[in-house]
Amino acid sequence: MIGAPLTEICNRTYTDTRQRQLFKNIIYLGALSALLDMDVPAIEQLISEQFRGKDTLIKPNLNALQLGRDWALQALDCPIGIKLERRDKVGNRIFVSGNDAAALGAVYGGATVCACTDHPLLLLAEAFAAHCQRLRRDPETKKRRYAIIQARTSWPRSAW
Repeated sequence: MIGAPLTEICNRTYTDTRQRQLFKNIIYLGALSALLDMDVPAIEQLISEQFRGKDTLIKPNLNALQLGRDWALQALDCPIGIKLERRDKVGNRIFVSGNDAAALGAVYGGATVCACTDHPLLLLAEAFAAHCQRLRRDPETKKRRYAIIQARTSWPRSAW
């Protein structure tokens, strides 16, 4: 077991509560990338692809990645002897996040409405909205055939 002070790093770096929560995962990924000798340019490319269209989010995520790497390289003996290598051939397997898998299951299961209130569900709702944008539009008019209902006023509508 290897501990990492993710909350401490976030609290020291970010004042916004939402940023602290969101960037904690990327800082964690940065620490893992140092520990497991991962291909950093490949991770940076994935981050850039993930936030394509939301370009203002790319640089802060890359900075959070570097925060985690810097901490791990300074505080731990990196790499730990286990190396992750990039593979282009995955056979007949599909790699997808849990939120995307659940959202796609809901869309293909016939769901047209998503309602949520808090952060863990927010990520699922954002994935549902992204898939609905592609799969739940009228073919002729392109109008939305889905609804997202949220009880939070601070939810960024840029995800829809």
